[in-house]
Amino acid sequence: MIKFPGLTPISAHQPSIVNRPSFFFYSLFSKMTKQFAACNWVPSRITETQINGYVVTGALASKNVLHWRVPGPECPPEPQDGEVIIFMQHLDRGFSPPGSKKFRDVLASSQLHPQDIGPNSVSNICNFQVFCEVYLQEEPSVELFRDFFHLNRRTEFSDGPNTELGGVSIQKRKEVDFPHAKHHSHPKDWNQTWFYC
Repeated sequence: MIKFPGLTPISAHQPSIVNRPSFFFYSLFSKMTKQFAACNWVPSRITETQINGYVVTGALASKNVLHWRVPGPECPPEPQDGEVIIFMQHLDRGFSPPGSKKFRDVLASSQLHPQDIGPNSVSNICNFQVFCEVYLQEEPSVELFRDFFHLNRRTEFSDGPNTELGGVSIQKRKEVDFPHAKHHSHPKDWNQTWFYC
């Protein structure tokens, strides 16, 4: 089984963003001016057949190489020790678990997990790595990444915690020159494509 170095697995016994009751915070701070906008967990609609399709194309390693499993009816997710939550839409954007060391370094440097970022943010990290390795012909680094990109944290209210799912968007800095990659539109219902890895 492949571990995810640089990523701390979320355990049901640890306080985490998965178990945070967002409406409790909203009711406490309902007088704040910022509007409440959370992307809540919904049951996953992913099947073993769909995941095996990604194995066949090489986007995901087989179960004898990399541990992965389809969720049951639980919602929010209940990862076991050593598991992280992955989205099929992340695989569509270039992520392949366990991810490159540079991908994990970017997440770890900001204390993020894969479920904290949306599909377009995954694309930005993957595009940056290709840009460095192919165009610049140098190893990508977190420092260089921060020169080109910034984190836009989506909060439930002013100065509050990140929203539970996709609460951080990785965006190109306006003042830098970086090859513009045309992103797909933000996929609808991407939050229904989660599984454990």
